[in-house]
Amino acid sequence: MEKTFTYNGTKYTLTYTLDSVRRMENNGFILEDIETKPATAIPQLFYGALIAKHKYLTSEKINELWKALPGKDRLIPELIRMYSNTVQQVIEEPAAASEEA
Repeated sequence: MEKTFTYNGTKYTLTYTLDSVRRMENNGFILEDIETKPATAIPQLFYGALIAKHKYLTSEKINELWKALPGKDRLIPELIRMYSNTVQQVIEEPAAASEEA
């Protein structure tokens, strides 16, 4: 699942990969912190969604994008769902292998 937006003529994609989730977690991201530490956790959630496709972005640029982004109240729950769906991949059961006769 991906979300896109355009800022100053550049298209950005928000998504997560297992690699970007691991990077977030290695940098201290904890999903539950959104309730208790929103000023820290919400920007980290946005950062993680950007780095999956835009590894070159600086922290300053990410902050600029976040500040300019409309509809944050609708985006945050969507990012949480996207993040959770990506984490779910770690514990998914493999598809049942078909038995050969």
